[in-house]
Order: sequence, then C-alpha cells, then structure tokens
Amino acid sequence: MATDEVPPTKRASDGPAHLRWRDRPGVLAINATLIGIIVLSVLWLPPISLGRRLAVGRMNTPVPDLEVTQSDSVVAQTSPTATAVSAYTAGDSVPEAATLQPENRATSVVEAALPSPTPTGLPTEEPGPTATAMLEPTATSTPLATPTQPPEAAWAGKAPTAVVTVTRLNLRAGPGTAYARTGQVRLGDTLEIVGRNDEGTWLKITTLDGAEAWVILTYVQTSANVNGLSVVTAPPLPTLAPQPTQVASTPARPTGFGYGVQAHEDTARVCQAINELGFGWLKQQVRWEYVEGSKGQYGWAGLDGLADTANSAGVKVLFSVVAAPSWARGGKSGVGPPDNYQDFYDFAGAMAAHFRGRVQAYEIWNEQNLSREWEGAPLSAVDYVWLLKEAYQAIKAADPNAIVVSGAPTPTGISDGVTAIDDRLYLQQMYNAGLKYYCDAVGAHPSGYANPPDVYYTSRPGGLDPQRGYDEHPSFFFRNTMEDYIQIMAANGDAAKRVWATEFGWPTNDGMGVPPSPSYEFAADINEQQQADYIVRAYTWSRNWGHAGVMFLWNLNFWPTVGPESEMAKYSIVRGDWSPRPAYVALKEMAKQ
Repeated sequence: MATDEVPPTKRASDGPAHLRWRDRPGVLAINATLIGIIVLSVLWLPPISLGRRLAVGRMNTPVPDLEVTQSDSVVAQTSPTATAVSAYTAGDSVPEAATLQPENRATSVVEAALPSPTPTGLPTEEPGPTATAMLEPTATSTPLATPTQPPEAAWAGKAPTAVVTVTRLNLRAGPGTAYARTGQVRLGDTLEIVGRNDEGTWLKITTLDGAEAWVILTYVQTSANVNGLSVVTAPPLPTLAPQPTQVASTPARPTGFGYGVQAHEDTARVCQAINELGFGWLKQQVRWEYVEGSKGQYGWAGLDGLADTANSAGVKVLFSVVAAPSWARGGKSGVGPPDNYQDFYDFAGAMAAHFRGRVQAYEIWNEQNLSREWEGAPLSAVDYVWLLKEAYQAIKAADPNAIVVSGAPTPTGISDGVTAIDDRLYLQQMYNAGLKYYCDAVGAHPSGYANPPDVYYTSRPGGLDPQRGYDEHPSFFFRNTMEDYIQIMAANGDAAKRVWATEFGWPTNDGMGVPPSPSYEFAADINEQQQADYIVRAYTWSRNWGHAGVMFLWNLNFWPTVGPESEMAKYSIVRGDWSPRPAYVALKEMAKQ
C-alpha cells in the first residue's frame, strides 16, 4: 500500500468482498526536515519499478510471492472502462504466488507453465528476480551486505546460511517443483544450508524449527559460495502418471452462444423447465469430495442419473468441479485445492472417461481468486493454471470433444492478496502463466448486483445513486466485467475464444416475505419485474455482443430447494412452490436465436 493512501473499507463479511473507494487522505504538508527524511529513505530503499509502486498503491497490498515474479502486458483500451482495466495490465510488475507440482524444473514458473514446443504468439514474459537484490540497505554493515573477505573465510567455523529474498518461498521435499510442497518461509528468514543438488540450482536447508527441506537458489542470498557447498543426493522423484503427448498444442475447440441455467436437485423437473424456457444447457456443481471418498474409489451414481436424464431431455451438461476431498488435503478443513495436484488430474481424467459423450463441458474450479474457495493455500493464479493445465490434458485425452472452461474468478472490489485478488488482475496473471493454451473458453462471473446489465460504471462520486451503494466500482457492473475480460483476452492473443458467464443474475427478495440476506442488501433495491427485465436485457446484449459463449443464469430453483432465507433463493426464477416468477415468464417469451 502506498504511504499516502488509506485502505478502503470492506463492506461484506460473507459474500464477495466489496470496496468503497472513498475517503482519500488530503495533501500532506512537507517541511524541510521531512524532505530530508524522505530523501534518506529513498537512498535506502531496495530497487523497485515505478510500475510496481503504482500497482501497490492502486491494489493496496502486493500479491504474495512464492517462486516467481511476473509482469503484465499492456492492453489497448477502447471502452469506457479503459482506466479500470489499464490498472491491471499497463506494465505493473505483479508478484505471483506459485505452488507448482507437475514438473521437475528449476526454472521460472512462466517457463514451466508453457507447452513444449512453445507455440507461436506466446506472450513475452520477463525473467524472475535474481538472487543479487539486497534485503537490507547497503549502509548496514553486515557480512551479507558488504563482505570484506571471501565468504568462506568470513563464515569459517559457522554453518553457511541462506536468507529469503521474496515475500514467501516454497519449501519442497526435494530439489524441484515435482516434489511435494512441505511448507513456506518468508522474507528475511535465515535458513541453515546443508548442501546443494548436483546442478547447484537448489539448496537443502534446515528451517527455523529444525526441519529439513529444499529451496530454489534463485530467491535466497547465501553467505557462502554455492560451488563450495557439499552435494546432497536428491530423494527419488515421485512417480507421476504418464501424461498425453501434444495435447497442449491442440487448437481450442470453438464455442458459440447459448442459453443455460444452474439448478439443484429434481433433475427431471429441471430439464422440463429448461426445455420450456427454450434453453439448452444445465450447469451442475460437482464437489469432488463427495465423489471420490478415498483414492480411486468413485461414486458416480447420482451424477449418472443427472447426466442420463439431461441427455434424454436433449439438454447439454456443464460440470463445474470444486472442493478437494479431505484425504487429498492432508485433513485440512474448508474448500480448497489438493496438496498433490496429481490427485486432481487422476480424478479429472476418470470423470471425463466415465461421462464421455454424456457431459459436454467441464469448468475447472470456481472463484479461485477468493480465499474461501482456495483455502489451505495462498491465492495464486500460477498455482491455478498448473491445476488447470494437466486437468485439461487429462480431460482431452479421455474425451477430445469435451469443452474445458477455465474457472471463473469473481469480481471482488478488493485485492489484498489474502482475502481476494481482483478478478481482472487475476485473469491477467492466469494468462501470464499460460492460460491461453489450456482452455476452450474463459469463465466469468459478471455479477450485476442491483445495476442494469447494459450500463457502465461511472467514476462520479457516489456512483449511480449515492443512496444505494454497490455501484461505485466496476466490479459491480455486468457489462464492465464482460468487456474488461475480452480486452484482457485480446491483449494476450486470445480474443477468438468466448467468455462463458458460468454464473450471473440479479437477486430480489420482492414477494418472498423475508428481508435481504446479510451482505446481499442490494437485493432490496430491485423488484421482481426489474429482475426479469435485467436478465432478459443481459441475454439480449450478450447475444448481440458477439463474444459471449454459453450464459448460465444463477439460478432456476434454489428457492424451493434451500428455502427463502438463503441468499441463493433470492436469485431463483421460480417460487418456493415452483410457480414462475416474472423472470421465468419473461425468459420463456424471450426470442432465441
């Protein structure tokens, strides 16, 4: 966070985090003493790019680092949201968290994430940080900063050490990202060196609590010459299942516009409603933890019934896959990724093989830029793309006709790197890590809150309506999100793909006999007729826009399945007794093309 900026306040405690971009501080009075302090401070600061300073000021807090630092590419802006998007893409040096699994390479994450051979038109990436940057000001007299004798002499009789030079750094069970991650260390931590691998690219160390692990040399500063360290034999590499060859270079499958809806339970009645609406797709969330109770033991029965019923009704199916089982997370609670990504690749391949020809599309994860959907690990677009990459390959190997949609980030209005990473920033980071090569369509959650779908965010103070709220940031606007995503995609050479809105809608508690749910107070700002109008306008605009893929309304029937008190019920287009709300009638009558 810039020194002259106060953090915005968080407006929602349970739903997506919201920002109020107000209450900026006034101009500071600077006297001669303060100027002197500032000048001295600047001389002591470690090198940092102007782009990074702007990013920190705009986004509040840098995104946590682990094994790579990347830079975003510049996006040419043409829409009224240009200023907002340029904040995420105009040369900011964005540190990216990495928790890599599948490859044994001591290279940057960007290099590891790209297919081999490298496709043409690959976005240019800057190299990661080197180990030469000093953590402390050069004026401090320490053996690390300005040694006056060879390191071996200065540290004679002492164990050599390594000091961490990035915000967070992974600990590994062996010298490479193919080994399991065993923990993390932080900026400034001093680690005792045991030895190095044969290539001199990884160090075996002892952590502060006495545990032994490996760290990549790139992001530590050593007290001794690495070449003089003892060579330590690496443990055997973990055995990975063979992966299909040349899948990553397969052209993405083109997708077109379509009408879809997410529903829950009562599949026969749901499919009847989908046909009555004139829609063609059903989205079903699949919780991996409910399907694979132990490694390799799959319980497909419930999903078999859903897929068969949908196919019999002529309805296509999207499975949105989330939530690793406890056994794959070391017993950690919450919703998050597995410790060993290979477990997910095995599950994705088995799922695609089992449902080949019956499930037409798979979305890999959901809102992974939000901590409550990625618990137990730091938020990381690089980690996510690793999860997506091999899952994409496994699905395509089992069912080449299946469509793979990247997991949709959620607009948050906040970007502290811990609770959430701004969805536009996160999408660019996904592209930095190679997203272009591992999906057929890009997932999005263009939430409209209580704002009409075809209007833009305005930067005027107070938003569209100072009395209402949830309109003072681009994250609260359907059209801003859709257009910002295609601009980022175009900047990364991926505009030919479609944006699949795997979740969108407008909630209202009108006619429900209950107040709005906490953190969803905006549901009181529209009535049932406005809900119907906004949904129809969103479908019409998206169809005419030309970049939208299948649009999945959230939702059809959560009022009768979860009860009116739930925030999910407010989005429903049928009532608790399955009678249609105005939105259902309007969508049924809406012209389809």
